Amino acid sequence: NDVARIHTGYLLYRGALNAAARWQAEQESRISQRVRTSFHQWFASTLLHVYALTVRLRPEGTLGNDVAQEVFTHFWRDVDLGLQRIGYRNHPLVLGSKLRKMVRVYYGAVVALDDALSRGAAPGADALLADVLYCNVYVPPLAATSSC
Repeated sequence: NDVARIHTGYLLYRGALNAAARWQAEQESRISQRVRTSFHQWFASTLLHVYALTVRLRPEGTLGNDVAQEVFTHFWRDVDLGLQRIGYRNHPLVLGSKLRKMVRVYYGAVVALDDALSRGAAPGADALLADVLYCNVYVPPLAATSSC
């Protein structure tokens, strides 16, 4: 049963990853053919898709929580590999620091998205959700100059 849970989590994560890649490609084609997806853009859009998937799994009880954990594990494995690919492989202390920063960004985005979505149709809820999406998807989440 553990193998099935891990495999299901992997397949769902790959689906979220593919959806994020399609979304990124669409955004890039609208902006410019010269724009290339950076690691931080990949992280932001994949974070959003992983979040949506894990929210969908919440009402499924224990099995949903277990599968969501597998999705989460696969996501962070890819984050670690991505950071190594962009040059942090030979710098374990910097890699650890960068990962901790990204974990804070991830949980900050999750809390902000949960808060915005929990407001439903309340006044200002749409503006809050738009702000959260802007700050966590359209602005690179680790940008030093971000006002978000």
